[in-house]
Amino acid sequence: MNTLNVYKIINNTMVEGPGKRTCIFVQGCLKHCYNCNSPQTWDLSTANQYTVEELAEEILKNKTIEGVTYSGGEPLLQSKALYELSLLLIKEGLSIVIFTGYSYDIIKKVNCANWNNLLSITDILITEPFIYEKRTIHKLWVGSTNQQYHFLSNKYKNLKNNLKNEKNKIEIRLNKDGSIIVNGMADNESIKKIFNQNNI
Repeated sequence: MNTLNVYKIINNTMVEGPGKRTCIFVQGCLKHCYNCNSPQTWDLSTANQYTVEELAEEILKNKTIEGVTYSGGEPLLQSKALYELSLLLIKEGLSIVIFTGYSYDIIKKVNCANWNNLLSITDILITEPFIYEKRTIHKLWVGSTNQQYHFLSNKYKNLKNNLKNEKNKIEIRLNKDGSIIVNGMADNESIKKIFNQNNI
């Protein structure tokens, strides 16, 4: 099986897709969006290496989640390994959500077999790069108004028409070493100012 290059894993998140999820932030991105929330994920060098089986085993230890979200970084750069991982996860009833900086039109035009395989078992695909000039805190799960939702299965069809009624949220986690992780979408510039002012 293939290996996956992972920046970090967030367990039991409620802000990276529907329900309680494990979010895998993959390492490596070629987009480099201006004012990206996660520029530390751009580097293509190795961060944390997992075999597909190792990562599946780690994820499946948690019996309380309904799905897994792939973010980054750019998940489509590791589509072959993520497809193998997803096959193991969906066997256990988990749903798959993917964030990508590529547009849906580009994905279809490229017609990459590995991309197509991964998307064939994806429930929700969220596309388009983050554009700072179009930033918003009012569109669920995303940071700019150009980003689009694609419901590729019927699993969340009940959610499709209710997205406008849902509000964005963030999570703030305190690690054992005293470091803080903020994930989800909100007014991130204001959050950074608060942290800086308080030397957090």
